[in-house]
Amino acid sequence: MSRILLPVWTVLALSLVGRGARAAEDEKVVRVADRAALVAAIKGAGPATRILLAPGSYPGGMYFKGVKGAKDRPVVIAAADPKKPPVIQAGYSAFQFSGAEYLELRNIVCRGARQNGINIDGGSKFFKLVNVTVKDVDPKGNHDGIKLSGISDFLVEGCTVENWGDCGIDMVACTRGLIHKSVFRSTGKLPAVGVQTKGGTIDVVIRSNLFDRGGRRGVNAGGSTSLKCFWLGLPEKDAYEAKDIVIEGNVFVGCNAAVAFVTSEDCLARFNTVYHPMRWAFRILQETGNKRFIKCRRSRVEDNIIVYRSGQWVEGGMNFLTKSADPYSFKFARNWWYCSDKPKTSRRRLPVEETDPVIGTDPMLAAPAKGDYSLKDASPAKAAGHTAMPEPKAKGE
Repeated sequence: MSRILLPVWTVLALSLVGRGARAAEDEKVVRVADRAALVAAIKGAGPATRILLAPGSYPGGMYFKGVKGAKDRPVVIAAADPKKPPVIQAGYSAFQFSGAEYLELRNIVCRGARQNGINIDGGSKFFKLVNVTVKDVDPKGNHDGIKLSGISDFLVEGCTVENWGDCGIDMVACTRGLIHKSVFRSTGKLPAVGVQTKGGTIDVVIRSNLFDRGGRRGVNAGGSTSLKCFWLGLPEKDAYEAKDIVIEGNVFVGCNAAVAFVTSEDCLARFNTVYHPMRWAFRILQETGNKRFIKCRRSRVEDNIIVYRSGQWVEGGMNFLTKSADPYSFKFARNWWYCSDKPKTSRRRLPVEETDPVIGTDPMLAAPAKGDYSLKDASPAKAAGHTAMPEPKAKGE
């Protein structure tokens, strides 16, 4: 995947923002008001079925296999009234879908799941989660807001994940995904990770999201996965946890580290705004000793704004391993580094020389104490940070 130009499908997904699902000419609308009717409607759904949930609470713990729509005729499960979204309450997971195709969930709240808020696996593809809220997942254990395993061609758009156990979104062996304009927020104990791409995940864009205390690692580009979970097969050499992950245009507030590159390669973190990280801005790590894996390598960190405090700037804001990983293959360019409480001491420690850095100059965020991380009109940093994120272009444009 291009580091600058996005795949055509991600651009098309972005073009659908705010339009809602298009109705097919043969669309079948099913209205439900209780769990039994909802389960029956989903089990009986086919191409161009729209299932509308009345306001109210529905017990969770629902599992479905092989729910399939078709191109331009998806199965849509949505609120009958988006202003009064239905609540899927508790259960092992609110919903679990295996082997689903052309499926959309819209304007639904999932709350209080015991394991994962939403679980999509088993080769599912061409699905969308739009304006879905997942919150208050059991924090004790490896429990995720949204669990995606072995899936492809997906969009998570305008969603909110709040208070989860391990990962807000945990991807294992996933490919071709876009996570866009969503919010990852913790109001209690800091969870492990906001968004994680591991287990051979490739070609995922994480764009224009807010990570508000969104994990000890806001984004984990890579991770540490059991070898049996590399469902596409683990090569004898040059295996990776993640590849071609693009992290762009996001705001990170109060994470231990905004982005960690872990046993991954050819990733890109650009045009992000990192505000008051609790320890580091970025990390380069290797969390497997298996010789079949590459050393973490060849990623780029460009055009970001990092505003930090002197008392929470560990190791010069950059944590990297030199023996097990390959931080010397990374590239850094045009990042803004600013210590907000002691500007004259602004500094950073990188494994390689950076191209055209800006150190110690106030980027002039508008009102970060009030949650506004845009730039003032007089800011000298207009070419960096999340507000400078260029519009995506398809390959060949």
